Amino acid sequence: MSNAEEIRFYVKQLLEDGQPHDKDEMRAYLAANAPRAASYTSGMLAGALYSLVQNSGGRYKSLGGGVYQKMSGVSRSYRPGLEEEVLEVLQNTCTSLENACTINILNLSQQEMAVADKVRGIIQYLHSAIAELRALPGPNSSQG
Repeated sequence: MSNAEEIRFYVKQLLEDGQPHDKDEMRAYLAANAPRAASYTSGMLAGALYSLVQNSGGRYKSLGGGVYQKMSGVSRSYRPGLEEEVLEVLQNTCTSLENACTINILNLSQQEMAVADKVRGIIQYLHSAIAELRALPGPNSSQG
């Protein structure tokens, strides 16, 4: 079993209760249950969670902010709303950029340092955009 498969196996166990769980809870659950948990990196967890959500046919969902949930009674035709979809894309983009910039700075050129700095700004902007989207009134709230 690959690291990603093992991570997904234990994360599915944790999410089986149908409640939302964040990455910290997942890391704690993995540490307590997965034999190789000490070797898992944040990138491995992020990748395993991304593939879990993408390949589950809507059974598992990213609620944003590193929180995931198993959806009950989800049909194969489940389709998230625009806001959910955009938030998930933005969150996954942040995670991918953070993973891409997990590097050893000792051997970076000035140009690569400049790129890393620019990417940090982009990630900060995306996090701020995510927060703004979450702060928007929902479809059932009254707008006076």
